[in-house]
Amino acid sequence: MSIVDSQAPTGGAPAVGGAADVAAWLPRVAPMSLIAAGSALALALVVLAVLLAVRQPWLGLQLRMEGPGLRVTAVAQSGPAAQQLVPGDLIVALEDPALGRLHAAGFEPALEPHVLASYQAYDARLQREGEFWAYLQQPHFTALLDNGSALSLAPRAETPVRALPAPFWLFHLFGMVAWLTGLGVWAFRRGQPATRLFLLSGLGFFLATWSNSLYLSRELAIDPALLAALGQFNHGALYLMLGSLLGLLLYFPRRLVRRAPAYILCVLGLVLVLNDHQRWWGWPLHDFYFPILLMYFAGVLAASWQWRAARGRPLDRAALRWMFLSVFISTGMSLMVYFVPAMLQRQLLISQTAMVGFAVTLYLGLALGILRYRLFDLERWWFGAWLWFFGGLAVLLVDAAVVFVFGIQPVAALGVSVIAVGWVYFPVRQWFWSTFAASGQEQLEDHLPTLVGGLLAANGSADMAHRWCRVLKNIFHPLDVRWVAAPSAPCLVEQGARMQVPVPGSDQGLELVYSQRGARLFGRRDLDMVRAMLTVTEQAEKARTAREAGAREERRRIMRDLHDDVGARLLSLVLGAPDEKQADRARAALRALRESIFALDDEVRVELLDCLDQWQLEVEQRLHSVPTVLEWHCEGVPGVSLCARQAINLKRIIHEAVSNALHHAHPSRLVITATADQHSLRLRVNNDGAERRPAGQLPGRGLHNMRTRAMELGGSLHAEAQGDGYQVRLSMPLGQTREQDDDA
Repeated sequence: MSIVDSQAPTGGAPAVGGAADVAAWLPRVAPMSLIAAGSALALALVVLAVLLAVRQPWLGLQLRMEGPGLRVTAVAQSGPAAQQLVPGDLIVALEDPALGRLHAAGFEPALEPHVLASYQAYDARLQREGEFWAYLQQPHFTALLDNGSALSLAPRAETPVRALPAPFWLFHLFGMVAWLTGLGVWAFRRGQPATRLFLLSGLGFFLATWSNSLYLSRELAIDPALLAALGQFNHGALYLMLGSLLGLLLYFPRRLVRRAPAYILCVLGLVLVLNDHQRWWGWPLHDFYFPILLMYFAGVLAASWQWRAARGRPLDRAALRWMFLSVFISTGMSLMVYFVPAMLQRQLLISQTAMVGFAVTLYLGLALGILRYRLFDLERWWFGAWLWFFGGLAVLLVDAAVVFVFGIQPVAALGVSVIAVGWVYFPVRQWFWSTFAASGQEQLEDHLPTLVGGLLAANGSADMAHRWCRVLKNIFHPLDVRWVAAPSAPCLVEQGARMQVPVPGSDQGLELVYSQRGARLFGRRDLDMVRAMLTVTEQAEKARTAREAGAREERRRIMRDLHDDVGARLLSLVLGAPDEKQADRARAALRALRESIFALDDEVRVELLDCLDQWQLEVEQRLHSVPTVLEWHCEGVPGVSLCARQAINLKRIIHEAVSNALHHAHPSRLVITATADQHSLRLRVNNDGAERRPAGQLPGRGLHNMRTRAMELGGSLHAEAQGDGYQVRLSMPLGQTREQDDDA
């Protein structure tokens, strides 16, 4: 769904913060080329982070602050301290002849420095970090344990790659997800301010996790100058991410501000970064995290503004709900379980790694929003492009892992990686695509037999429109279908919320509202399918019209032949009959012939009330010579008309029902009731006589013929004993026959 304000400019809009449009500087590069270049740059930064991390001194220990010192929780078997320390030892101090003794009480190696509430506490932590870092720079130093033991430790100059902790890799994974999501959106929609802001937020997230991963990977301590630089870099990247998200809420889906507020946001972000460095003023509660809280509330205000601006625009509000769900749940959860406890100097509820995992769901949520609501005017092909890209990347990454981790030769490694990706990645990809991206996508060939068969069986333009509507409903499952003025061609309305489709052979059109019962919007693929269906329909309509024209001409020929030839011969028999009995038989045959000719004329319509009066008279004449009383009731029949075929079939059903009653039941009373409206007719023939059929005698053809005629009329007929008598019930629609209803 494109939820960019139709009144706001998109392409060529000035960049946020007054910077020139970056897309205008770039040559016309294909989106996947931009994504590949951005991915390569991000991977290069990850490699740089690995190189910086492995250059840190290594003891092969995992330490946790506990009581008066540092508790050893794990010892690497190949590490320098493997022969001196075991899990459970408590280091209370470090000692060196040149540096003296350093007590370990109150020092948490894995502490995130920014959780400290004040600049003074942060500076004190940097100083403390430098004291421990000085010991790691020595060739060896002494670790004093709580039991009085003194052990000599010799740090290695570099940390093995396999010794880097899991959070180091998770942070890079989270950062890559955010960066590639933002990059992927911008690469396909470079002309929108909203996509540039989304790109900047992903960049800020990636840079924040990149810097955080370095000081998170430290074993005991890190160079305090590097820690301070990484901290400043991390906080600036965090402001970039949050400021960009705030700007995104001001620009998307409606552009609420112009250039000046964008300048103000950039200036405020720069001031926050400089204040962290220069310490011009402090903040309430927490010098580092309080501005983040302010940005969160500013985002809530911007979201409220957007919500009010989207009044009367259901598409914008649908997208806003998804954006709010993605942005405020992820950032709100991070605030509640991490930032707020840190500001209040309470125990953190989750680790920093888990907090960043919560935060990255923002980008995953917006990616699913693209899939569901076409945020940023992107459609499902966006996921297809990404899956294709990751398919190739997966082969390369698995190939590299097999070569470097397992030491397999490159040629053999390529085969292993292809097998692994084919058995693992592609099945997961197919499941994801069929579950999330391809749901609701219909194939024309699945509905083509029904479409062609139904259209060829249509009886007139009204029935054609009825069948066309039914096929569209079966394919797209819309929430609603409305009649509208016929468009010249299929088109999307409100960026795919509705699709308008011409109705073949009609001056009206159909408007389908939300596809797949509201699960998705209509897209260009749907338009292509409808255009193909219209082409097929036009051919089917031509074939149907030609068939009907041929059938009408053949009926007229048969009517002429019956009237001019057979009718003339029967009339001659009437006039030349030797006696009255033979003349009556010839007159009956002539009447039957005229009824057959009448039934062939599909252009004639007769009033139902006139037919009922005539049929009542005929039944009364048949009952004149038998002791059976007739009760005839008609309800709601004025204004209802029948075609010739309907009139003939109804007459013969009534005639057969009366004949069966007189022949098998010998009733004293016969009740015929007809109830009709503009849509249906219900006919009942009741008699009070019990059916008298000799034992073992099978029912004759009369009841079968009645049911066949009822089915031809598109209705149904039931005959059954009722009380002390027998009843025949007929129900049929008016206006269509069975052939018209075959595909209902």
